[in-house]
Amino acid sequence: MYTKEIETMKSFDLSIEEYRLKDGLIELEEMNKFVLVRYDIPRLLTENKTSVCVQFKAHKDRKVPKVFAVRMIKN
Repeated sequence: MYTKEIETMKSFDLSIEEYRLKDGLIELEEMNKFVLVRYDIPRLLTENKTSVCVQFKAHKDRKVPKVFAVRMIKN
């Protein structure tokens, strides 16, 4: 993710296959740089699938940071 606007706190929901994993929050000290973020995904959401839908949804009056790539690594 890349965050640029210091005056706007980034706050969003991260969902996989319509299952909300958690709230995403980019703190002010993390603005104006690339941020690598790791989320653990329950295996049930990806089991026997070749692709999944990943959704970032902003909280009210907030923004989602720009997402440059999403990578899933099987563990």
